Amino acid sequence: MDSATLAITFDILYAVIAAITGIVLVIAFYLLVRRAKKRATKKGSHIRVIIYRAITKPGIFLIAAFTILGIMKTVPLPAILVPLISTEYLYVVYVIVAAWFIGEALHDIIHLYSEHLRNKSPDERVGNKLISFLDLTARYIIWVIALFIILALLHVNITPLITAGGFIGIGLTLAAQSILGNLFSGLILATDQPFKIGDRIQVQNYIGDVLTIGIRSCLIKTTDNRTIAIPNSLIEKDVVTNFSVPDPRLSLSILLKVPYGTDIEWVKGVILDVVNDCAKKYSIILDDPGPKIYFQDFGEYCLNFSLSLWISNFSYRNEAIDLINSSIQKRFAEKGIKIPSSTIYQGKRIEK
Repeated sequence: MDSATLAITFDILYAVIAAITGIVLVIAFYLLVRRAKKRATKKGSHIRVIIYRAITKPGIFLIAAFTILGIMKTVPLPAILVPLISTEYLYVVYVIVAAWFIGEALHDIIHLYSEHLRNKSPDERVGNKLISFLDLTARYIIWVIALFIILALLHVNITPLITAGGFIGIGLTLAAQSILGNLFSGLILATDQPFKIGDRIQVQNYIGDVLTIGIRSCLIKTTDNRTIAIPNSLIEKDVVTNFSVPDPRLSLSILLKVPYGTDIEWVKGVILDVVNDCAKKYSIILDDPGPKIYFQDFGEYCLNFSLSLWISNFSYRNEAIDLINSSIQKRFAEKGIKIPSSTIYQGKRIEK
């Protein structure tokens, strides 16, 4: 066997040994990381679990890359593949491994936080969409940065790419400003949870029950049976009144007027008897807290009284007002009390 043939034989043997060694190292690395990950999981160390999970795939890739580079340095290569064993490509491998590790770590961190976000989110779909959005954004940014670093290592002029990317980024930012604003507002709503599906809320002049809480907007069914979509950015910036929490009960204040010369205490008793009778007959009127009647002031042509009472649910507001006003008008007619003008009412929320 001549020296050339012997050299080729040794090169092939070295390549086979390097390949087997690489495979063994990959298997050993995987088993060690998996064992360490299990131990960290049992101890409840989330940070270690995240590190071990994030390092598994990049670590295997790094071992495989070193194995392949080692083999390529020993066997004859075509001229087109010779540049692949240069130092620049070794640095490219390091950049890929680093970006891969950071991306995997951020992925696990985001999904670890997602459990907290899903628990606080009034709609599980919102939490899932937000997590997917954050995960995709983080990976995109990491790999774009890695791509620019790799191009710089390979001596590729990236100035035109940066310039073009800047103009494209400005255009996309202007075009997506409203969308991104609603997305981040949706994230704030999911975290703060000022209301949930089924709650009755008021945003500006819109009052209705929440149907869905989306990543871009919320759907509410108004009291006049319309379905409207309110952008999350508008909800996040405006004052939101939630009638459903912490208690669905509602306090009503009804203004009553009686003529001058009417006995004040007698009128109070008549009004309270009416409310108490309604509370016994109808469950929407509460007797605890009980009704209260106050002599408010001296009007120009009448005495003004303020009736305060509680109803069982905010959704019965109009029915309760109708019931009380109708019952008082009927009782006043029976007692000979004339109402100088129409009853004025106002519903308001009273926090206990």
